Amino acid sequence: MNKTRVETREFEEKTVDKAIEAACNYFGCAEEDLDIEIITRGSTGLFGLGGKKAKIKVTFKSPEGKQALESGAGEMEAEKEGPSVVTESEPEESATKATEADQEEESQAQPSYVEKPQAQEELSREAIEQRVALARDITNEILEKSGLSGHADVMEQTARPFVNITGDDLSLIIGKEGQTLDALEYIVNLCLRRRDPDVNYRVMLEAAGYRERRKKSLVSMAERLAIKVKRTGRPVSLQPMPARERRIVHMALKEFKGVKTHSSGQGPNRKVVITPLRKKRHQRRQRAKEQ
Repeated sequence: MNKTRVETREFEEKTVDKAIEAACNYFGCAEEDLDIEIITRGSTGLFGLGGKKAKIKVTFKSPEGKQALESGAGEMEAEKEGPSVVTESEPEESATKATEADQEEESQAQPSYVEKPQAQEELSREAIEQRVALARDITNEILEKSGLSGHADVMEQTARPFVNITGDDLSLIIGKEGQTLDALEYIVNLCLRRRDPDVNYRVMLEAAGYRERRKKSLVSMAERLAIKVKRTGRPVSLQPMPARERRIVHMALKEFKGVKTHSSGQGPNRKVVITPLRKKRHQRRQRAKEQ
């Protein structure tokens, strides 16, 4: 009786074609010798983020087995070769761990918007220009794929280049209080970090001067409220805002006489509180400055 070698195995690659090629190499046969079932076709994601691999399920029958089947001879026996005949899908627990690992990696890659800014990587001028140019290209591709009317260019301010966006859909690109622009900046820097994880240099995204106007508005509001706190002797809490903007308020009132600031709350509800200084503490602070 002819012995039939039947083996089933799953293959994962970036594309279906690559998965089929891997299966042919594994079994040492041509594609027509395989029974192929496509489980998922996979996707590349955006700039390699969130992409999924293609998965196929392949059944291979040895030539002897095929001949036996065609002639109707005998009952096939599965002859195992190697440590694994059938490769099962990974359990859900493994997928969960992988998701958690991705989330942790993304958290580590996220640009630091803490109130004490993260030190930027010491890069050469040429390396910085290349990184900002790449950030510009990524931004333009995101805008194009999202259907937003906007265009990104490289600009320079205070000797530090950044990406500036102009166009007809700036209100959508900026979003409420700059939240969409912040999210876009995060995604662009995440893409940069994925491409070169050893470089810790955050590229800033601007939208037709929005950040500078927002900064002036925050400083003006902070000073106005500080005067009120100093006059009434009562603390004032500002509305919740991201860490980037909280830091602007802290820095604006750092040298403001008679008041101090601190942050209160957690997560998206975190806000700046302006409180009056007691006279004795204020006097001690003034003497310390004079010394």
